[in-house]
Amino acid sequence: MLSDARNEKNFDDLLADQKAKVETERKTQRIKFLRSEIEKSKEAIIDCVNQNLFSFAKYHLERIYIMNYEIDEINCTI
Repeated sequence: MLSDARNEKNFDDLLADQKAKVETERKTQRIKFLRSEIEKSKEAIIDCVNQNLFSFAKYHLERIYIMNYEIDEINCTI
């Protein structure tokens, strides 16, 4: 009976560890994606400025702020 409880606890711990690993990997992949999108937006800002499309540059800058905020939020939970 005691060994059954111990086995159940070990199994629950194993499941929790696996779930934590999956969640951490998901967050890591999301951060990588956001960083790549930030780089694309930086390039778009340069293109917009070169073409005097300042309102579009502002849009991309706002996207960068939002994505950086999301990265910060994810990092707080890792």
